[in-house]
Amino acid sequence: MRFWSAILFVIVFNTTLSVLSQNNDSINKTSITSYSNNYISINSTHIPINFFRKLYSGGMIEEKDKGSTEKLKRQNISGFELDFSLGLKIFNKKKLSGWYLNFQNLSTGGAKYSQKLFNLIFIGNKNISDQIDLENTSFHFRKHQLFHLGFIQKKMSIGMCFGNIINEYQGEFSDGDYFSLYSPYLWEVAVQPSFLILENKPKSIIKNGNSIGFDFEYRSENKSSENKKFNYSFLVNNLGVMIFHDYYKKYEIDTSFYYQGLSIDEISNIDSTILNYSTIIEPNNISENEFQISPFFTYGEFNYQLNNFKIFTNLMYRHKSQYLPRLNIGIEKRTTNKLALGTSLSYGGYNKFQWGTNLIYSENNFNLIINVNNIFGFLPSLGRSLGFNFKLNWNLN
Repeated sequence: MRFWSAILFVIVFNTTLSVLSQNNDSINKTSITSYSNNYISINSTHIPINFFRKLYSGGMIEEKDKGSTEKLKRQNISGFELDFSLGLKIFNKKKLSGWYLNFQNLSTGGAKYSQKLFNLIFIGNKNISDQIDLENTSFHFRKHQLFHLGFIQKKMSIGMCFGNIINEYQGEFSDGDYFSLYSPYLWEVAVQPSFLILENKPKSIIKNGNSIGFDFEYRSENKSSENKKFNYSFLVNNLGVMIFHDYYKKYEIDTSFYYQGLSIDEISNIDSTILNYSTIIEPNNISENEFQISPFFTYGEFNYQLNNFKIFTNLMYRHKSQYLPRLNIGIEKRTTNKLALGTSLSYGGYNKFQWGTNLIYSENNFNLIINVNNIFGFLPSLGRSLGFNFKLNWNLN
């Protein structure tokens, strides 16, 4: 998909330039902009960055890497985002209209779980003697490749989003699900979880899942109103449906049992013992087409320009991703004609409070924006999130 997306992008780009080059007046009226927006982050509401670093690259995970483990009633969230996009805009400056196309490679993963469950997995059950509730536990991992195409009319952009679903994993537990560890040899389990697994078909253009969605953006500012002091914008990407074909697997488990250790006979006949326990938790395999709401993305921003300062606030949300709505408030100051610096405070996403910073560099037809979502993330033993956002706009004519 990435190879064919790059080929299509080059063809569209060359075709556009060749058509415009036949008319110099069209070039003067038309703006051709290449843009890229890339976001990388790893976040948690309770685990330091050191934990993820050692989990990925290896190393002894020490007690201090696990964060605070005493608040057993706390619900935690952890997740990551890899969002890369490359696009092209053709805009007629006289008519205030045009069109755009954009290729996006999106990978996200997130999990919501209790502190008790985390302690059980990474510390053990020696300090857990009461019930572990699983009803709010859920997770996902996905990798989607998306193609956006639409038109621009004055302050508004409307388009469609077509996607290939490379991987999609989902899991959630039902209300009332729990298990109790009365002792190492006495467990009580009552769960009704559901899991969905969609694998990639690496040698096929046609994938096991697809998506189709609606894109919309409205901005109060455009080329004719750059000097407005107060501006706002709103966008939604990929608001639509995901379609899972008959090659995906969905498991719905309904089981309740006690585990009281293994007898000598069960240990001696381990094969039959494993078979007996596997039938207790045997899943129902469902293989049929399924439709779900797509993991759409929404973003809204308000900003106020005051001399060389800009005060801004924005709110963003990823649907179906264990993602908390993320509120960001900040200020920027233009230090020179080419450079602006800013700082911000945010809450939400896969984290809680974060202190970020940003840099904006502009020169002629070139604009670069670099955002760091949490300065404390550079201290892996202290920060619980670290992310970078790189935006590039290049006016090609």
